[in-house]
Amino acid sequence: EVPVDVTNRWLHARLYPSDAGLTAYLYDVTERRQAERRAQRQSRQLQNLYDAAFTLNTVRERQDVLNAAVQISRDLLGTQQVTLAVPNDPPGEWQFSGLTGPPADDLRRVLEQITPDVTGALRDGPWTALPLVRATDPERGPDSLLGVLAFSSPDGPPDPDTETLLLTLGQMLSHALTRSALVEAD
Repeated sequence: EVPVDVTNRWLHARLYPSDAGLTAYLYDVTERRQAERRAQRQSRQLQNLYDAAFTLNTVRERQDVLNAAVQISRDLLGTQQVTLAVPNDPPGEWQFSGLTGPPADDLRRVLEQITPDVTGALRDGPWTALPLVRATDPERGPDSLLGVLAFSSPDGPPDPDTETLLLTLGQMLSHALTRSALVEAD
């Protein structure tokens, strides 16, 4: 199998001897190669999620959870531009983990759109933000916003595989933040 540089396609060649020399049969195997690469990427992502779950289950203190969450998110999402924002006092203010400077305006705009009712990722400019929510029993009150996982990807919105990964990661981070709040309450 050989790549064809000009077209980004893969060809499988079979050569057979004949009376006139060699007979070559070429098969386009691009779709199979793409499926193999996607399966390998998904397998790595699942292993990374398993490792992330192990790490998040070992940290207890809130700041340790925030630090671990940022590093895990950077590794899983493949970007250094990751922040975990958690609500701070006074209401409407955020504590940011993972930023080296003040938050960008487009990050602030996407955070203003986040409420516990938002169930999927939101996007503004290069930033994608996922609310981290603790679901409660409807009879006990509304869901509570634990934080927001945000990352910058200038290449556009996340693909479906990354979005699935993001939602799974969001659930894991929500559980870790909830657990750290319970530990600190004791």
